[in-house]
Amino acid sequence: MKLLLLFLLSLSLYGGLITPKKTVKTSSPILDVALYDKTLWAGSANGEVIHFDTKGKILSTVTLPSRVDSWGEKVIPKVMSLDVSSDGSTVAVGSD
Repeated sequence: MKLLLLFLLSLSLYGGLITPKKTVKTSSPILDVALYDKTLWAGSANGEVIHFDTKGKILSTVTLPSRVDSWGEKVIPKVMSLDVSSDGSTVAVGSD
């Protein structure tokens, strides 16, 4: 037990602060990301699919249309998953 504790404490000595290289502001939280050919696709909680380059510049934005739920209320779908095809021509979006 003491050996395990000593090992875990020694690992914490080599820990360091990780800082991001680039920060990008979005209008809502990002729920999923997909990386393809040095570009980043991000799906947000307000139904947006945002396409970024490596410098953080927004290349394109697509907003999913609102839908009517079972209670008859208009809701904005959340982008829960993103998949980019192998050639990068198609992005599959899964929403709630």
